[in-house]
Amino acid sequence: MLKRFALATLCCIGVLEALAEPLDDRLQRADENKRNDFAAFLDDLGWLEQHQGVMSPAQRDHLRYLMGWKATFSGDYEAAIAELQPLGAVAVDPVIAFRSRITLINALTLNQRFVEGYQQLYLLLEQLEIQTDQGARAQALGVASQLYHLAGQHEEAMRLSTQLLAETELPWARCGALALRYDAAVRAGQLTDVSAELDQDIAACSGAGQAVFAGIMRCNQSQLHLSNGRIQAAIASLEPFDAEIDATRYAYLRAERSVRLANAYLALGDQRAALAHAQNAIEATRPETDPEPLAAAWRLVAEIAEQRGDYEQAHAALKRHSGIARAHADEASRRALAYQMALHRTQLQTLQIEGLNQQNQLLRLNQDVASSAASNARLWTLLLLSALIYALIWGWRSRRMRSHYQQLAQSDSLTGAASRPHFMAEASRQLLKAEARGQSACLVIMDLDFFKSVNDEFGHSVGDAVLQRAIQSCLQSVAMDHLFGRLGGEEFAILIINREPQQAMQLAESLRLTVNEVSFGDESNPRRLAASFGVAMSQDHGYQLANLLIAADTALYAAKRQGRNRVVSAGAAND
Repeated sequence: MLKRFALATLCCIGVLEALAEPLDDRLQRADENKRNDFAAFLDDLGWLEQHQGVMSPAQRDHLRYLMGWKATFSGDYEAAIAELQPLGAVAVDPVIAFRSRITLINALTLNQRFVEGYQQLYLLLEQLEIQTDQGARAQALGVASQLYHLAGQHEEAMRLSTQLLAETELPWARCGALALRYDAAVRAGQLTDVSAELDQDIAACSGAGQAVFAGIMRCNQSQLHLSNGRIQAAIASLEPFDAEIDATRYAYLRAERSVRLANAYLALGDQRAALAHAQNAIEATRPETDPEPLAAAWRLVAEIAEQRGDYEQAHAALKRHSGIARAHADEASRRALAYQMALHRTQLQTLQIEGLNQQNQLLRLNQDVASSAASNARLWTLLLLSALIYALIWGWRSRRMRSHYQQLAQSDSLTGAASRPHFMAEASRQLLKAEARGQSACLVIMDLDFFKSVNDEFGHSVGDAVLQRAIQSCLQSVAMDHLFGRLGGEEFAILIINREPQQAMQLAESLRLTVNEVSFGDESNPRRLAASFGVAMSQDHGYQLANLLIAADTALYAAKRQGRNRVVSAGAAND
């Protein structure tokens, strides 16, 4: 018996020694393949799972990290969080622990647990200074710059991506930083046309096997060609690389590719090809993970249906677009607020540390008082004054931060209108009160006409400035007791309590004329904004906010169908 046990033990030791090096090699290969050859990565992962019984603790930790990375990439965020959260604390290898925390941050934010994600990000960046592993540093800087970009902190995102480019030669890290910089520059209107540098960077990243980042840059390249009227070049930037992009299995990239091609083919007048690409984008995405390309795809479906005269399908597609765009706007607001909240908590922790330092100083002063009777009164006075000053500073900072948060939660940061969550909650409250008091209520929905073309032609920075001017002008025309909110994108709503229906129609017409006064573009060829309005009344549709929104939205679409730049009531739309 003992002899057989000894032989079995020797056999196991032999297997472990034989597999030790291949296991390390296979783990490293899987780590490298995960970004540029997902199919090979899955094959490696399957083989490694079969052999985890003979792995060392460090090897098992590495495998768990790769499993968490796969779950994050595949959209199974709960599984990723469950795998990565404990691993970040207990992994044998500190580098694997650090990388697990990086991927955990990604999973948390993709799962819309934004406050947790940004708090973890601050902790991670504190540890970055002592992290010497080049790959781990690059991964941390890449994730941090991306999350700052998504929170609207573009300058900080650019700073971190520039730092990443300066300190690493790793292809995946450099290509990730380049993709982020080009995307931010296009969205901000800083990059308005294709450059030789962009073409070179796309070729370099594609040649390095970084298909995801090369694909993101190709989408920006296509958008720039399209914005400058080079439709065939826009198609040629993407269509020959369909197989390369599809092989990444990255849903967001595939959807963005399809949306860009749909826009290009629609500009050519090829509705059939445009609709096919828009539908491909819809099939490739999920509302909770890829709202931006999904909303754009439904907008394209609505535009194509309208061109074909199928107004019923156009209305249905436009409603799908509006719902997804509003949800995306909500997510962007929550992400920006989460960033501010995490920053606030970090500042509070800093204040607490400063408070502890103050207490230590007070203790030392107290000791000095005890040892020096002659200066007793003076030191006690200093002690009390220090404590009082610290308490005042703490109270002032806390009140200021609470006020800042409340304003962030209730207001849209760009336009100053109420945020969608605040508008929905406050509108429901006001409608309940109006119904109880027997007061009338009107809901007006305003949507800027062809505003997407402003962003496409002039860039998002110009679009943001134009939108800001238009809404600020509207806010000056709206009474203090009216509730004015941003539903999402270029769509806004006004709730009017205790006014006659005719007064609501007059306000909408006044706002339409106000929007028409906003000009933009070149001085030689100035453009003017236009907006369509839908108005719904409680006397026809009751006091439920959902019913008023549907009625006003239907009236808004009728205004669009009748030629835009007009006001339509829900009653007239149904006639």
